[in-house]
Amino acid sequence: MTYNQSGFDLDEKRGHCKYAYVRFSKIGWVKLRYPRPIPDHTTIKEVTIKKETTGEWFVSFGLETDDADLSEKPDVGSLDANNSVGVDLGIQNYIHTSDGTTVDWPDLADDYEHLRREQRTLSRKEKGSNNWEKQRTLL
Repeated sequence: MTYNQSGFDLDEKRGHCKYAYVRFSKIGWVKLRYPRPIPDHTTIKEVTIKKETTGEWFVSFGLETDDADLSEKPDVGSLDANNSVGVDLGIQNYIHTSDGTTVDWPDLADDYEHLRREQRTLSRKEKGSNNWEKQRTLL
């Protein structure tokens, strides 16, 4: 559900510094937790509310900022290629850099076995039951 430029109010003054309240039209006040406050020089253009398949709710803010506050990109001629590194995700090696460093693929055998076990447990549950739903979110 997306609110474009109206239908919501943000109140960062109430509560602790890690929490804020958003009022959505036809829903009411919703308490949310966010890692950092919204900068003062921005305006909120849209708010999106989303429910993940795990049952968790997320709120994302679309912000607009002044172009004058953004730093300019450096000129290509001023960049020094001697202190730069290129990174490539490969087939034989997981990561290969331009300076010769390689990183092997992570060993995921234990994770795959855990996933198989959880899927088997889910298949034994009655579909649609509370225990099936708990196992599905765990999976």
